[in-house]
Amino acid sequence: MKKQLSFLLLALAMALFLSPPIHAQVVSTGTITAQDAGTCATSHACVTLTWPLVAQFATVGVNVTGNGSANTLQFEGTVDGTTFVSVQAFPVAGGSSVTSTTGNGAWQVQVGGMVEFRVRCSTFVGGTVTVQLQTSQAPLMSGGGGGGGSGTVNSGTATHFAYYAGSGTAVSDMGADFVFGSHTITGGASAILDLHSASTLFYPVSAGCSSATTGSICYDTTNKNTHIWTNGADSIAAAEASAITSGYIPKSSSSTIGLLAASALNDGVTTANTLTYTGSGGIAASNGSITASGSIAAGSSCTPMGASAHGGVCMGENASTGWTPTSGFDYIRADSTLHGFEGSVNGGSEAPLVQGPTSSTAGYLAVFSNTTGNILKNGGLFSCTEVWGGSGTSFAMQSGDDLIVKNGCYNDSGVTRTIVAVKCRSDNASNSTTVNPTFGSDGTGTTILSGALTCGNSYAYSSSGTVSNASWTTGTGIAPGMATVGNATSIALIVEYHY
Repeated sequence: MKKQLSFLLLALAMALFLSPPIHAQVVSTGTITAQDAGTCATSHACVTLTWPLVAQFATVGVNVTGNGSANTLQFEGTVDGTTFVSVQAFPVAGGSSVTSTTGNGAWQVQVGGMVEFRVRCSTFVGGTVTVQLQTSQAPLMSGGGGGGGSGTVNSGTATHFAYYAGSGTAVSDMGADFVFGSHTITGGASAILDLHSASTLFYPVSAGCSSATTGSICYDTTNKNTHIWTNGADSIAAAEASAITSGYIPKSSSSTIGLLAASALNDGVTTANTLTYTGSGGIAASNGSITASGSIAAGSSCTPMGASAHGGVCMGENASTGWTPTSGFDYIRADSTLHGFEGSVNGGSEAPLVQGPTSSTAGYLAVFSNTTGNILKNGGLFSCTEVWGGSGTSFAMQSGDDLIVKNGCYNDSGVTRTIVAVKCRSDNASNSTTVNPTFGSDGTGTTILSGALTCGNSYAYSSSGTVSNASWTTGTGIAPGMATVGNATSIALIVEYHY
């Protein structure tokens, strides 16, 4: 009996000696100055709690100090004593759980069922890190530390989110504004996602993406374009590479990326109410025409063209324009030396373009008014003169003397001329000679005047007779038709006409 009692006392003493009290805490402190790949065979690379110590407790508190060099520490545990896996460590100060750290702090780890827990340095940078492990029978606090407690979850609807409707512990149904289903959070008609205070909004990014439905947007990392759904189809959103100067018309700056830049065209920047091209290459219409309901200005700013100018082309004069006459092309330009238009036709040398007078009489002759050959003026009428002298004594006029100049005025122009005046003159101071010219044969053709015309005295032309038949047809000559020989020794008949 005494032997059995002694044996029981010895066993109890050994149990008390080998095992700590069930509610007593165990603290293990170590320093880390090296790294280890996973076996913890490297000295000062791990701080460990082993069986039976770890098996008797529910949680382990981990406190890390001295990790100013950002050494990487892994939180690991094993159930079978051989294979270590990462375990979740919950910050005492609150926040999401982690399986490693590169800083200082305090964490709680659930170790129930484990036979060993350790903190292992997987990447050592420098310094001396102190790790303290402290066991506890208390369960892991709700949320991984930093508060804990219990609360009430009110009933809710499937797919709805839960939220704290007020300060406290009650969680309620958030309603149908936002619902979750099939990997998608959907907002209802009254939903508002307020990101006013956010610095940036990130939208989906993938290689080769395109928008697929109304309201969708994504960024294609392959072609570097933002895609949006527009007018029932995928489209590329255009953006300014940099802010475009106000008033300038944008243009695409890339053949593959939706970027805009300022063009050489501006609307009212250079000249109010005027579309202005500020480049040097010119504006070309490869097909069709350039049409303007107002007016078009070329060259420097065109002062004459006001805001309400319509139906005109204004050219700024220039002495040297860089134009090259080329076969197959025609052009005109404003020349500052000529102060008029010059142009080339089919590669020919530049020549002035003729400008007519401000007013003229139909059918009258046009003549140049300057030496540069570009301005015309009204040149007046065309004229034709028939002159004859007397064949008698002292050159006295004889009947038939006028026949020598018959058809001296002849129309071979190919078109009909219009006679506007017939005048004549004599050398005699008291002339009595008269004429009545006709078309064609002398004396038998159609008379031009309504009656005989007395020639002027002393070489002065008379006023015109009354023209009764003005049409001078081509292929027809004029016979002077001296009606009265009179006292003249020299007669001149002038016929004035136009086309």
